[in-house]
Amino acid sequence: MIHVVTQALLAPHDIVLSPAPDFSMYPIFTTIAHGHHVQAVDLSYEGMVKAIETHHPKLLLLSNPNNPTGKLWTVEELTHLASLVPYIVVDEAYMDFTPDASMIPFIATLPNLIVLRTMSKAFGLANVRIGFMVTNCELAHYFRQFIPPFNISGVSAKICNIFLKDASYLQETIEWHDEMRQKWAQAFETIGHVIPATTNFLYVELEQPEVVWAHFTDLNLHTSKQPTGIRVTIGDESALHLVHTAIQKYKKTSHVKNS
Repeated sequence: MIHVVTQALLAPHDIVLSPAPDFSMYPIFTTIAHGHHVQAVDLSYEGMVKAIETHHPKLLLLSNPNNPTGKLWTVEELTHLASLVPYIVVDEAYMDFTPDASMIPFIATLPNLIVLRTMSKAFGLANVRIGFMVTNCELAHYFRQFIPPFNISGVSAKICNIFLKDASYLQETIEWHDEMRQKWAQAFETIGHVIPATTNFLYVELEQPEVVWAHFTDLNLHTSKQPTGIRVTIGDESALHLVHTAIQKYKKTSHVKNS
């Protein structure tokens, strides 16, 4: 859907604005569509407003909650940002963990709003490869022209329908992640600052992110290296046990004290 939106909306050299940091695929899809991707200086609301005034983007494209930090933009912030740009895409890949913060209820009053969702995160169906768009009828009709025929398989669609009809599954997933997120945050707070989040990952700010990332990699624990820390996907109890062991080894070798 990100690919469809950028192909459908962008002419050569049109500007797409995103916060910094944000999902790494936004500049790639912008480039494929011959647009020009720019980023605000940070994740602040004030920084986004200033960047819009500076760059005059045709499209504001951001994730909410933010990937990789987990920051949640408020409805009020996004509503005002929508009033400043021709189009705004809110990528709600992780919104199923906090559904009350979704922008979908405001589609009727924001004619330039496009919301993207996926079955890959809270539903745990990444291999099914299904995402979808929610927008007004006029934009939906326009975007449909850019969707390839048979772009998803019947098997994938059937699987998604089964999960969507299970009223208890998503709630159980949310509760499980809430419990595990707390445990993972407590583990990583011993070596860095964990940014509060309601997602299936955590962003850990570190003094030496490269060193920590390399240490975990050497122990076959894979995290996402970021400029100021690491992004850690929450796993089960066995994965948490491996993390505790890796953190203890790191603290012994680097003399990091408990916070």
